[in-house]
Amino acid sequence: MAQVSEPSVAALLDALPWPAAVLDRDAVVTRVNRAWRDFGDANGAASSGVGASYLRVCAAGATADAPGAAEAAAAVASALAGRQPPSPVAYPCTNVLGPRWFELHAEPLLLADGQPGVLLLHVDVTTTGQRANMLRTAVLHDPLTGLPNRQLLNERLGSAIRRLGQLGSLAVLSLTVHGLTEVRRQHGRELADLVLAELAPRWARQVPPGDMLGRWDDEEFVVLVENADARQADELASRLQAEESGRVQFGGTEVAVTVSVGVRVLHDETNALELINAAGGVASTPEQSPLPPPRPAPRE
Repeated sequence: MAQVSEPSVAALLDALPWPAAVLDRDAVVTRVNRAWRDFGDANGAASSGVGASYLRVCAAGATADAPGAAEAAAAVASALAGRQPPSPVAYPCTNVLGPRWFELHAEPLLLADGQPGVLLLHVDVTTTGQRANMLRTAVLHDPLTGLPNRQLLNERLGSAIRRLGQLGSLAVLSLTVHGLTEVRRQHGRELADLVLAELAPRWARQVPPGDMLGRWDDEEFVVLVENADARQADELASRLQAEESGRVQFGGTEVAVTVSVGVRVLHDETNALELINAAGGVASTPEQSPLPPPRPAPRE
């Protein structure tokens, strides 16, 4: 973790070609650089944002379904905890130059007062030479829900298992949506897809910042939560299950689905080895499933 002194902060930030800001331990913006101010001025920003809570800005963006807002909040929370976010957050931004793509980098900092902080960088990756990172982001996310897909879940799972000695525990929760086959039969696949698109953001709001919710397959989702014990995992499972209201309205059509949740808490690589091998495609039978056994779906 880099440590910065007050006299060097302004010069360091202004030397960067990208919009950059420093956040304090409460995620409040304390400094911004010239590129940040110039970008705001060019695009009609009311202020530089100094004194504002970056997490509150992200929360407002997530409420408005702004692309990348929830992921940005998770990256900042991870950096404040001293953890390097697993990857930059790619997001679109239309400004005076037209449609652009940016990557948000959240780097852990140790501030001059000894408190944790974050260095934020918003890097323009619209140029041809940097589009490979954008493509990777698209390849690793489910196009329907925008959540990490099975490949990215496997990568995160493998990384977490290798760090189990440091983490202490890893909770793996599986969410299975029941009733989609009947919805497809009666109303078509499009409506079934809308059900999943409705449920995914509800669940995402319940997942702790820095942890991961992803789509495992057609009707199954997985949550990976680091440093969670059995009680915390069960409480999260209850909150996730409560987000499924049983009946979802789309226009004049009401569809009924239920959700079951399975929970498994890993403490060492020994009991995680079978899980990661199966998650990589080794398992082919229900008995060898890489996911925890589901809780029964609630009765309607």
